[in-house]
This record gives sequence, structure tokens and C-alpha cells, in this order.
Amino acid sequence: MQKSYVYDGTFEGYLTVLYDIFKSGDEPACICRANTGNATLNLFFDEKHTAAEEKKYLLMKKAIIEKISSETFENTVHAFLSEMPDIEMHIYRYVNTGREKGSEVNKLLADDNVIPVLRAAQRVTREGHRMLGFVRFADAGGIYYAKINPDCNVLPVIIPHFKARFGSQKWIIHDVVRNLAAFYDGKRCAIKPVESLELNGAADDEVKYADMWKAYFQAMEIKSRHNSKLQRQLIPMKYRKNITEFDKQ
Repeated sequence: MQKSYVYDGTFEGYLTVLYDIFKSGDEPACICRANTGNATLNLFFDEKHTAAEEKKYLLMKKAIIEKISSETFENTVHAFLSEMPDIEMHIYRYVNTGREKGSEVNKLLADDNVIPVLRAAQRVTREGHRMLGFVRFADAGGIYYAKINPDCNVLPVIIPHFKARFGSQKWIIHDVVRNLAAFYDGKRCAIKPVESLELNGAADDEVKYADMWKAYFQAMEIKSRHNSKLQRQLIPMKYRKNITEFDKQ
């Protein structure tokens, strides 16, 4: 019986699944995020739940970059951020084709195993670039706050631009579609689900944004700075390439 691979929804978790698939030589029936509500999976496939493993993530990342190309890894990241339906299986087929074709995979513009990923990656890249011109910050008590409503998860794509643009200025960029926010204190930047922060429910925008900021950094201080599990929650692997603290890790 073919296996249905279920992962935690993170890019780290997804590459862990790819590692397991290629290691076993299995042909997956599907790859999906946990809690998708797809009740048919248990009826037709042997369901395998896979937890994110940093070692497997890093090995899979290294394999894609070294055995295929860095462009292929970038396309994989951006396509994943598109959140388009069945993107996990599209990326699997793309990477699998790359294992055979090498860096030439990105030139196979008529290959059905390649086209969906290239289109998804381009969509994220274009929306990220377009979003740079639409982000509008409001000064909320010394903290710049902006809302975005992107179709794709472009928050990790646009962070480097605003880090460079605002220097030491504190800011929050809030993706209201996914209820994720990027917090930047002038040195550090991290992405966190907003609903996990304890806010006081203030109606005034300036107070609300200030409370959001305080709640985030209070949450940061509760746990040890060296707690790797917490780091994965606050700063998933897919975002770390854009964050100074992880340059040497």
C-alpha cells in the first residue's frame, strides 16, 4: 500500500519528509500538512506522520544544493511559500526530476514535473517584489506597524528589504491573512503567530501595537536563548538564512 506522508506544516518538516521518501525509495501517494481535514487519507493509504528533524532537514537541503543547484533550493523554498494546493507533491516531483537531470532541471520548461514549481516560485517572487511598494507603516508609539494581505506567504521574502531600509528602527509587519507577524528590534528579527501572544485587548491602535510588541519580547525572555525547540518555533529553518544570529549555525 502506498503511503500518505503527514507533516507539521513547516518547511523543516517538509524537507524531513522528502529525506525519508528518497531514503526509502517509496513513491508517496500524497504529502499533506497535519489537520487538513482530509478524512479520505486513512481509507485508502497507509498514513505516516513525520516529525521535523533538523539533521534530516540539513542533509536534504545540502543534497538539493550540491547535487542539483542552489537555484533549485531557492525555487523549492519559494514554491513552498506559495501555499498552492498539492504543492508538496509538485515539489517532490520537481526535486526527484532534479536528482536525475541535475541543474538542467530548471531549463525543462515543458516538463509537467517542473512547470508547477517554477510557476509557484515565480508567483511568490513577484508578489514579494510587488509587496515592497505597498507596505505602509504607521508610527505606533515609536514602533512602526504595517499590515499586509498577501496571497502567498511572502513575509520571509520581504524581511531583508525592511531590515536594510529601516536600520535600527523597531517595526512589526503583520500578515493578517495568516496572522503571522515579523518583529524587528533593530538587531534581531523573528516571525511568530500573533494569536499566541497575550494582548490586553486594547481598542486604541497605538496601545494595541505596543502591547503586541511587549508581549512578543516577554515571550522571548521567558525561555532560554539556547532552547533549540523554541528557536524552531520562533524562527523556522526556512527563515534563518535572512537572520543575522543564524549566519554561523
